[in-house]
Amino acid sequence: MSSVSSGVASTATRSARLGWLDAVRGLGAILVAFSHVSYLTLGGVREAATGVLDIGKYGVLIFFLVSGYVIPMSLGRHADLRRFWIGRIFRIFPALLASVVLMAATIAVGATQLAEPLRAEPATAVLAHISMLPELLGLPGLITVYWTLSYEMTFYLLVAGLFALGLRRHAYWSAPVLALIALVIGPQLPVALVTPNSAARAAVSALVLLLLVGVVAASCTRRLVLTTVAGVLSLAALALPLLNSGAGPLTVQHTAWWGPLLLAIMFAGTVIYQLDTGLISRRRGAAILVGTCAAIVSTMWLHRPAGPVNATDFGTLLATVLTFGAAYALRHRRFPRSLAWLGAVSYSVYLLHQPMHFLLRLALQDVLPDLQQQSIGLQLLVAAFYFATVLGVSWLSYRYIEQPGQALGRQLLNRWPIPATPPLPRQRTGATQDDRRSALR
Repeated sequence: MSSVSSGVASTATRSARLGWLDAVRGLGAILVAFSHVSYLTLGGVREAATGVLDIGKYGVLIFFLVSGYVIPMSLGRHADLRRFWIGRIFRIFPALLASVVLMAATIAVGATQLAEPLRAEPATAVLAHISMLPELLGLPGLITVYWTLSYEMTFYLLVAGLFALGLRRHAYWSAPVLALIALVIGPQLPVALVTPNSAARAAVSALVLLLLVGVVAASCTRRLVLTTVAGVLSLAALALPLLNSGAGPLTVQHTAWWGPLLLAIMFAGTVIYQLDTGLISRRRGAAILVGTCAAIVSTMWLHRPAGPVNATDFGTLLATVLTFGAAYALRHRRFPRSLAWLGAVSYSVYLLHQPMHFLLRLALQDVLPDLQQQSIGLQLLVAAFYFATVLGVSWLSYRYIEQPGQALGRQLLNRWPIPATPPLPRQRTGATQDDRRSALR
């Protein structure tokens, strides 16, 4: 969540132009948090939704669509890969490190355990987590929700690669192409070609991290040759979701065609962004979105596991489309400040809610060992306490970790002299002033 998720630097300066994104992002964070805490309290709500939609996946797909819209907007603000990558690094890693520390404390007090693959391969796990790609390198995330960060990072690389090669205006083709890959050859794609064993995981994780550092460094030089090489290597990141999307026994995705399908959903958000900013015509944009949705639905229908149709996946996809579509239709309206605030803290909510769920479960295991059997009133009270605590801690994280991290990144950029070599040619983005000053995601 690249969809990872974030808010603008100050909720006081949020405009109606961007409020709809905050509202959708905040909703996604709450849905994912509820999907996990529902195994402790209010499980009846999750069970009632079963067969209609998957609440957690619903929240994740919302995040992916938001990322698909916002990341190209973030890159287009300055048309500068240096600013993009420095902004990403200082936006993502401070809160990510905070979540690692909280999860370590959670494990230390016995609220949960470190996953066996991480215990067995600690060095590889560290390398994979630094690159934000553990899910696609055959290892589970330290926290389950980290699996989405692997797709977020892949998306960052693909968008940056298209920009570096001068193909940003044509990024909309990525959505239908990826959806067609999932439809036509998805079941034939390997799930563990790159990391079939622990030795391969260690070597590939080290190589991927080295290449990622090289891509960022080359992009920051603003030299055409190095930037072009970085662009090619960035696009090569597509190999992981196409060839290695279900490599580990505890990774979340185990179906080969879900890798390109998830990226197609993210690029659908890019299509909407390009429609909104006038980079593509309404007719072309609508045709691409309809074609992409048709390919996604066809993939889910034709390549579903043996047995009855899983209506939950279709219901989840429909709910995601309707939610994002409704918010987009209301994008020119001013949303309540509470939703803007929720959007601001949503990244910390996403990263921190699961360790806090483990801590709450530990605290209640002797007092209320059978909470799901208690009255609805008591379950609601526990859920309210949980969300109040999560939101409070997330605000502290946003205020004292995320915002200082972003400020540090801006200071670095301000002190980093611009080389004499001119940047890549600036392309018309059609972005508004609100888009350019946004620090979304």
